[in-house]
Amino acid sequence: MLACPECERPLATGRCDCRRDWTETGGVPDIYVAAPERGEDPALTAQIHQFYEDRPADDRVRPTDDPLLVAVDGVFPDTARMVDLGCGSGAAAAWLGRDGRSVLGVDLAMSALLRAESNRRRDGLEGVSFVRGNLLRPPVRAAGADLVLCLGSLETCGAPEEGVAAAAALLRPGGLLLARVATPWGPETPPDKAPPHDGRYPPDVVREWFEAAGLRPLDRLESPVLQAVVTPLGRGIRGALRSVRWSWLGGGPAVAVVAGRRPG
Repeated sequence: MLACPECERPLATGRCDCRRDWTETGGVPDIYVAAPERGEDPALTAQIHQFYEDRPADDRVRPTDDPLLVAVDGVFPDTARMVDLGCGSGAAAAWLGRDGRSVLGVDLAMSALLRAESNRRRDGLEGVSFVRGNLLRPPVRAAGADLVLCLGSLETCGAPEEGVAAAAALLRPGGLLLARVATPWGPETPPDKAPPHDGRYPPDVVREWFEAAGLRPLDRLESPVLQAVVTPLGRGIRGALRSVRWSWLGGGPAVAVVAGRRPG
């Protein structure tokens, strides 16, 4: 599923048609390319990068405790092709790929990716792979993924609307984007644990990003299992009230899960 973020052509050997050589560390390709033309602030990205290099996500997290991941696992077939943008130490990607699915995890922090790759090799997950890349210019083939996950990565990337557009471009026609974002109604992150950019966004704002990216936001999904974990959508005050009501009825006030499908 890899592609050169410069020429956007398939990349399988570490060298692409534009003849740029990419490096590799511990089995993890480093295909990061800056994206100032997509709203990236290089200075902010450097701060975010250092923050996550110093604090790699806990790879001992249990995906079975995450209702969204459990729902995804129950709905998508073993032949599905998935991309996890902001995969951290790869726990979600590895779990979703344990039965043969093709799953590509993309992250900014090499320290987290090296842990993910080590665990992948230990568990013999042939369909799972990891790459260092930019969420705003992901090194992933366009229009090939059945599912793209952004689980907490949009609000920390510094340019969330552009992140949605980049994620949407990876979907095949009919593919699904699931974004979990922090809302303004959740508790504040302790200062010593807050990343350099810690955005909070109402679901109706995320919906607008989906629409701008050419996705159809979904308020009703075909799967009741997924429906149960997706935040009800709406516009303006109505959307905010629906989201708040959903959160306090069990969805959780701290986060919203927004779903969008690529038409076709």
